[in-house]
Amino acid sequence: MDPRVVLQLEGEVGFRLVRGPQWGMETRCVDGWVPVQSLRRTRATFWSHYLALEEQSDQVKCRHCGCVLKKPQRGDARNKLFRMHLERVHSVAAETVYTPPSSAATSTSSIKSRLRVASTTQHAEVYKRGKSTATTPTQEQVLPLEDDPSTSQLLAVIVASENLPITFVSDPAMQALLGRISPLYQPQQQDILDLVWATAEQISQLVCRTARRNSADLQLVLSTIPPVQAGEISAYLYNLEDVTFFALTSHEWYTRDHSTSLVTLQFWDSIDHRVKTLPVSLHRSPGVAPLSTETLREQLRRTEKDIPGIIRSTLGVTCPQPKLLFNRDNVFEETSTGTPEFHPCVITMLAECARALLGTDGGDPTDESSTKTSDQSDLLLNSMVDLSGLDMAGSLFNIINTMYDELLENPWILDLFHSKCKEQLGYTEPQKPTCFDRTKYSTAETCLENFLHLKPVLFQIDPLLHSVTRQPLQEADFETAECLLDLILSMNRLIRYFSDSRSTFSFAHTVPALMSLEMQICKMAESRPTPRKLDCSLNRFSSTLHRCKRVLMQDKTVLVGLFLYPPSLFEREVLEYVYKTTSLSEIVTIVEQTILKLIRRFVDLQLVNTAGDDTASCEADIERGVNEQIMKITQADLYDYLSTINTIIPASYKRYSEQSGYVRDKGEFKRQPPHGSRELPGEIGQVDQLLDVYVPVSNAFWEHYLEFDAGPILRLLVKMMRTYAVSSALAPYAYLSDFVPELGDQFLEPMVKIKLFNEQYVVGKVDFEMDTLSTAAQYH
Repeated sequence: MDPRVVLQLEGEVGFRLVRGPQWGMETRCVDGWVPVQSLRRTRATFWSHYLALEEQSDQVKCRHCGCVLKKPQRGDARNKLFRMHLERVHSVAAETVYTPPSSAATSTSSIKSRLRVASTTQHAEVYKRGKSTATTPTQEQVLPLEDDPSTSQLLAVIVASENLPITFVSDPAMQALLGRISPLYQPQQQDILDLVWATAEQISQLVCRTARRNSADLQLVLSTIPPVQAGEISAYLYNLEDVTFFALTSHEWYTRDHSTSLVTLQFWDSIDHRVKTLPVSLHRSPGVAPLSTETLREQLRRTEKDIPGIIRSTLGVTCPQPKLLFNRDNVFEETSTGTPEFHPCVITMLAECARALLGTDGGDPTDESSTKTSDQSDLLLNSMVDLSGLDMAGSLFNIINTMYDELLENPWILDLFHSKCKEQLGYTEPQKPTCFDRTKYSTAETCLENFLHLKPVLFQIDPLLHSVTRQPLQEADFETAECLLDLILSMNRLIRYFSDSRSTFSFAHTVPALMSLEMQICKMAESRPTPRKLDCSLNRFSSTLHRCKRVLMQDKTVLVGLFLYPPSLFEREVLEYVYKTTSLSEIVTIVEQTILKLIRRFVDLQLVNTAGDDTASCEADIERGVNEQIMKITQADLYDYLSTINTIIPASYKRYSEQSGYVRDKGEFKRQPPHGSRELPGEIGQVDQLLDVYVPVSNAFWEHYLEFDAGPILRLLVKMMRTYAVSSALAPYAYLSDFVPELGDQFLEPMVKIKLFNEQYVVGKVDFEMDTLSTAAQYH
């Protein structure tokens, strides 16, 4: 340990070794720092900025940066040192009273001081150069401006977030820009690398602090004297809204050279009103062998160990269906209230449906050397749907690609193709036909759109191509393209919706989404004859879709989410299929049992023996009383919810349709034709109806209901449903499929952690020493 470094005490640790640059002292400090003004009477306001251990205050701790300062021996400089520290290091006037970070979050001094927080070991690494060599009592305690960690930490955040090479900090233009902060500020590459690690560790400590706070908020303290009062339980349930519930996800990517395994943390931010996510474990290994269930089990165990108490407030774990841990007893340490449930990933299900629609398993492995793309919207789809190993020999895409290859190999016909595109389609420049690339799933959509757009030209050009490997183009090929495009567009909308953190209630929409795809196939068959060459693909698609829906239906939590999706309660067929009954009273009975089991797991009952009774003898009575009160509150909330939606939802459909240009015809929504037009209302696909009408109306209902009418159970349930991870494949991590860290593979996890945190929080204002994930969202 470098003796020239001023070390910082952490509240989480029992003691730290404290040394000063020139002080020649070494002492052990225990927890118990208190404001100086609480130890002795003094009117000097600058003391409000410091903490001390004893009345003499021979050594004090700065409340802004955590540095421990020791009083000089010479009397005339004893107080001047502490004034100068405030003014030079933190730009705080000594005459001002200390303001806690929570009430001065936007002040310049507060922002600057917050970035000075780092753990003891991290500060030792960052400041190991020890540039301060001054000999005066005042100067030896003050960090020079060129060592100001606020600037260096922000620079480290930029390097990590933008995946910049470490040489970026030494770039002449960057040096000139930083020189405007201070002519003496010259960041060293090693210091920036150290701060990348330090900042990632601070983010981890922020998560740990949140988990500990959750454990405290989950405690329900009751007297051992029955009966349990309804008011106590109701107040406790209202307070559970303050708990930051978590959901864990696990996802994998495979490239030609390596496999990447990611475990993330997802939670609902009540301040920003959206889901946020942070990586907690990221591992990359050579080879492309899929990670085994045991590997995932160990990764989850490591997460539980690295973040103590996280499982206590974790709702569930979402992972692809092949990785669902059916033997879950040995995953987490068993607690008295149980462990999180495992849930299937809906995007993985949609990806399976896409593979079934486009081909069959058993094809050659895909060469992934061309998978990189600069289009972010395409990158999302390409990372979510892997078509590797898919046999597409007899598919329409194979016919299209073969024809385009023949076209590109014949210059004369290619020139004729360009001239006809210019004459008939209005092209101003030669256009290359869009082929389907099996390494990029997103090209399925663009290929079919281009193929249908070129239909009149391709019919004229095709007879000139003398192919021996394919049949001539037929009208059925274009009918097949239309059907495929409709289904692919619908699946792509759902993939984008479920992977988007702005989708605030998506867990309740998983079963309706798969049902909408099923209904879309039925409507497609009713409205037009299905091409025979598409029959096999549609059968595979329908079979895969039905199997995925059956897996979802086995998840009791999904059934609770479906109950909180108002449109489902107006569909008798849906109720019969899901709950095996159309009686709302019977459905409430089914749902309330699941709700009790779900909520009861987070009620940490603490009994207080107030009358000297035997606690063990009445514990069962208290448990029973708590369950009965929760059930009563649940029933009242659920029936009030049913009564409200029966009044509001039908009128909401009508009002929303009038404002958005839709009209309801025979139970389905259609596009309203222009005023005065004789056109019939335009048809809308089932998935489009779900995402454009039903979901917005449902979300608007819940926003209003939560603000004015919802009881404690429904408030808590909605927060839980918003927290649940509907998918383990999330849009913010899509870039990891082919991501190469400029700082080296050893920096992969801290770089991703900093990038995600920086995108969702204001790093320059977060108090890494005191904030939790919920309080850190208040800074803007």
